[in-house]
Amino acid sequence: MANTPNTQDAVQMERRILRLLCQNSAAREKLTDALRRHPWRDLAHRVTFEIVCGALQLSVEQLRRVLPRRLTNAGFPDFPLEDLFLPVELSLQEVEIFLREVQPPAAS
Repeated sequence: MANTPNTQDAVQMERRILRLLCQNSAAREKLTDALRRHPWRDLAHRVTFEIVCGALQLSVEQLRRVLPRRLTNAGFPDFPLEDLFLPVELSLQEVEIFLREVQPPAAS
């Protein structure tokens, strides 16, 4: 059985994943389907994910401009999003490993 990250570690990883998605449109396209099935630990992260992945056509600059308004409209006016556009050090492989670790066991 793999070591499943605790809730705090999972929330921190979710934040790093959001940073990757906000800054890398190729990552958005590649990870959207897998992350839709992810059991997000933080509701604001889930909402941010839905907004970001619903804007696949937007550039990083465009996303940076519209994300605050869309989060406010979704009920998260105070969501700290400044760090979502700071340099990210996370690979797609690290995300895929994390998603396997948090995947609930398959029913027998």
